[in-house]
Amino acid sequence: MAGSFISGFGGAGELAPKEKALVYGLVCDVGLWIPEILTVILSASVTLFADVLKCGNEIVATLFALVILLKMRHGTSYDYGMGKFETSTRIATGAIMMVSILIIFFSAFHRIFVPEHIELDGVFIAVPLMLVTAIVDGYHWHKNYQLSCNDPSPIMEA
Repeated sequence: MAGSFISGFGGAGELAPKEKALVYGLVCDVGLWIPEILTVILSASVTLFADVLKCGNEIVATLFALVILLKMRHGTSYDYGMGKFETSTRIATGAIMMVSILIIFFSAFHRIFVPEHIELDGVFIAVPLMLVTAIVDGYHWHKNYQLSCNDPSPIMEA
């Protein structure tokens, strides 16, 4: 699966450890994000909605990091330098985060004046899902921490 994902970027061959870590992190994030979106729909919770937006931001940032690593792997030249490409991805990620903050702020502010009943069915799904997410995140943190100790990288630290 990871090989076919990478081949879409023009890559071939075995993935480097950092690329594998990002691909597996991306797959896990998307796999856990979809049920979380369903719990937001079922529960109508602003807190869970904020977490869905946060996870979406993380998915975009991980995707940008993967694209950067794959472009570096293939020796793609940049007219304005690699630093400009990384800076533009940071600006895009920051803009997405700012939009998310505004959406969360206005959603929470709206709920103060127009309260809505929280459906417990969605919350009962969300609690075990958050526990699974914490376990998966802890496993990936430990694995990536060991990888970054052996080969330090700003992408892996992020």
